[in-house]
Amino acid sequence: MPESERLQMLRQQRALMLEQLALLDRQIALETGAAPPTPAVAPAPAPVAAPIAAAGAAARPASLPPISPAAEAEADALLAQLTGEQKKNPSLVSKTGCWLVFFGLMIIGCGIVVAVLHFFYR
Repeated sequence: MPESERLQMLRQQRALMLEQLALLDRQIALETGAAPPTPAVAPAPAPVAAPIAAAGAAARPASLPPISPAAEAEADALLAQLTGEQKKNPSLVSKTGCWLVFFGLMIIGCGIVVAVLHFFYR
């Protein structure tokens, strides 16, 4: 019987926590000069991840109709187009926005300083 994905994740997290506890025990033993303790519970082996193709096939219920090759090709073309658009250096757009905000606030700040100086030193 195959294990659920959540159960595999919980077992993997448990194994990682046991490794971390063993590391802490070793470091404490080194600092105190005592012999490092032996682990009481052997860590469970990390589960092997299922191949992506099998995960994709398992994610689609059998009750749904099969996908036509034309629809699949269209979806792949759309995905390629969208990922191509994302690779167009989005940081340049965000940097431009940051500079616009910076200079806008500088102009507003300078305007406030000029107004205060004009009001108080007339």
